[in-house]
Amino acid sequence: MDVSRLQNLVGSGAATDPSRALELLRQRAGQATELRERLRDMVGRAENKAGTIAATYTAAAGLQQLTLDPRAMRLASEDLAAEIVEVTAAARADLERQRSEVVAELGIVAVPDMEQAQADLDTLAAEYRGGVGDIKALIDRYRAQVER
Repeated sequence: MDVSRLQNLVGSGAATDPSRALELLRQRAGQATELRERLRDMVGRAENKAGTIAATYTAAAGLQQLTLDPRAMRLASEDLAAEIVEVTAAARADLERQRSEVVAELGIVAVPDMEQAQADLDTLAAEYRGGVGDIKALIDRYRAQVER
């Protein structure tokens, strides 16, 4: 793994300490999982000033629900269409606002790419295990030389 990439993921101090870097990567993966679960359940909501048009918006489905009061049907078709577009955009903005609040609450700067983070964890763990194996081999050789 590229050291600069590891430093970007865990910070420069942890990049030189494999066990600390591994712990930080696991922590970030846990945060990303929590964020994904919370985002999945979020619904943006909005309605027009008159309360005759309401919309809900989700990340998974986009515009999920549109409610039109019979009074809204009295609007000219162009006005009704413009109101629907405006309310839908407001519902989406509400969802984005909620997302931003959760990201700030969790202290996540950016949502990591989970596949890349897992690959980085696997690489780091393998390098750590390899390093421990190298140290054990050196100790065994030292013991063998001392015992002679």
